[in-house]
Amino acid sequence: MISFEYLKFPEYNKGRLAHEARRDQGNPKVPNIENFDFDNPLNRWRMHRNTFFQRWINFVTQESRNLG
Repeated sequence: MISFEYLKFPEYNKGRLAHEARRDQGNPKVPNIENFDFDNPLNRWRMHRNTFFQRWINFVTQESRNLG
């Protein structure tokens, strides 16, 4: 079985990540965030996210055609 847990939330945009990071500041159960600019968060995973989901959709579509 393949685990994609490391992807966490690839569908999130940079604003959502900044919102959740601010929300979790001061929560002792959440590790401190390092190297994150709350005022100008970057989204460096958008292309990878889009590629991953497009390939996944293509795979599921092809598999469903093979079954039917």
